[in-house]
Amino acid sequence: MSDDAEKVEENTASEAIALSCTPALTALVKPTFEMLGNEVRDSIKESIDNWRDKRRRKNLEAHLEAVNAELNTKDSTNHEPPSLAQVDTAEEWLTSVQDVDPQDEELSAIWQGLLIRAVNGDSIADEVRQTLKLLTPEQAKLLFEFKRRIPAFPLHAGTVGAKERYLAKKLEVNKVLEKDYTYTIIFTSTILLSTGFFIYFFGNVFYSSIQPVLLWGAALLFTLTSTALAFRLGISRWRLSWLGRELMRLVSDRN
Repeated sequence: MSDDAEKVEENTASEAIALSCTPALTALVKPTFEMLGNEVRDSIKESIDNWRDKRRRKNLEAHLEAVNAELNTKDSTNHEPPSLAQVDTAEEWLTSVQDVDPQDEELSAIWQGLLIRAVNGDSIADEVRQTLKLLTPEQAKLLFEFKRRIPAFPLHAGTVGAKERYLAKKLEVNKVLEKDYTYTIIFTSTILLSTGFFIYFFGNVFYSSIQPVLLWGAALLFTLTSTALAFRLGISRWRLSWLGRELMRLVSDRN
């Protein structure tokens, strides 16, 4: 809490006393009230800080235990002394992973995979490490969903609902996801070919009974409507970018 905010609280408390007490009583109890108010506030802040520290230590211990258990089940591929890059990654990991709740399984899996890769001597791009710090538990869950959706067919794969669309847009800003227009291109090309066949077939078979203007008009309307639908579906589709695939590699390499 800033000094200005503290002064505002103290002034508000003082004004409340002045309104409810006589001047003589206010002069008597005001200093004691202000002192007790500060002590209570400091005591609460200290309790919260202590709880936060204990929780962060507990998180760190849980993550280290999980990483150690996995490393014990495998033969480490790296028996060389740790490099400076490995030490830097480990230091960064120890600081950041304390704020990751082990109950958030997807996000925890990515963070634990990062340390395992570092222990094995693999280099992790700085962009990947910095992006991981920005990742939230809900975003991590969505990344796992997209990982399971590869390739992005059938039709529903890659499309998202309202909540997922919001998260996907955030991930797109951080370059973790990118728009996937593969389906749009394929669908539009299919529509154009189908329209060409439609005009050719009906133009030859029913040319005498159908006005060419009506035929071309119907074909154009069908093409425009289908193309608009394809682009609308395409706008709601994403896929893992290079950064997204690298983040998922931290998990895939553990399997």
